Amino acid sequence: MIDCVNAISYLEDYHRVDFVTTYAFKIGKTNIQANLNFFNLLARKNVKYRQYIYSYVPSNPRNGQTAVQSTVQGLELQSLDFTTSVGWC
Repeated sequence: MIDCVNAISYLEDYHRVDFVTTYAFKIGKTNIQANLNFFNLLARKNVKYRQYIYSYVPSNPRNGQTAVQSTVQGLELQSLDFTTSVGWC
C-alpha cells in the first residue's frame, strides 16, 4: 500500500507581480478608456494546482488476478508566463 502522506508533495509559495494602468480621455463627446496590462511581470513559473488520484484495485482470484494493484496518477497545472494585453472601451 502506498503511503499517501509521503507520495504527495506540497506546492511551493505562489508569487506573482502584475501591473495595470488605465488612461481615460475624451475625443469630442466620446469618453475613451485605454488599458495596458502586464501579467506575471517576473515570469515566475508558478504551479496553480496539483491533483493526485489514488486508485486501489483489490485482488480478485475469480478473474485470475492475485495481486493488489494500486496506482497514483498526478496532474500539474502551471500559471501563465509573462503576458501583456492592451484594450480600450
